[in-house]
Amino acid sequence: MFDSSPAAAQARQVHHLFFAALPCADIAARVVKLAATLRSAHKLRGAPTAAERLHITLCPVATFDGQPLSWIVAEAVNIAEQIASVTPPFGVVFNRAVGFDNRWRGAKLALCGGEELKPAVILQQNLRSALRRAGVDGGRGTLSNPHVTIVYDAGRVVGEYPIIPISWPIEQFVLIDSLHGQDRHVRLGSWPLRG
Repeated sequence: MFDSSPAAAQARQVHHLFFAALPCADIAARVVKLAATLRSAHKLRGAPTAAERLHITLCPVATFDGQPLSWIVAEAVNIAEQIASVTPPFGVVFNRAVGFDNRWRGAKLALCGGEELKPAVILQQNLRSALRRAGVDGGRGTLSNPHVTIVYDAGRVVGEYPIIPISWPIEQFVLIDSLHGQDRHVRLGSWPLRG
């Protein structure tokens, strides 16, 4: 028999924990405007990502069917503190929009870049290595290049288009609990870069 109680529903809730960098309000507004323009120009069906959900994906931590395990959250917090203490603030630049398939949510459109993303790649690698040393391996395979998804469920894959470059200063990173199917992100902590 299927248990439909609130407690059972909570136990079935899928949580995706990941490290990310968030934009300031001005950059978020600029990205949302760009997403709406590209969505219209390419006749994409998905809605632009809401400003409060925009982020640069840095590193997956873990996925849970139910509440995240407290020891993994604690390890992620410890690792974030260590990495933030030795990483100086940096900037990245996104200079193109790229359409590609996402196995979980269909086609998507994302902001991408080149060499200007190298400091974010190094931060990704440091986070991934520290998580693995701690016995937390939330990401199978290779890390994806740092990017910002601006339209999910785009309906079809569009090509690659140059954009007016968007500079994004990274002065901190966060641990997010993404509640699958709810389009909701819960911030579990943030760490200023101070290396």
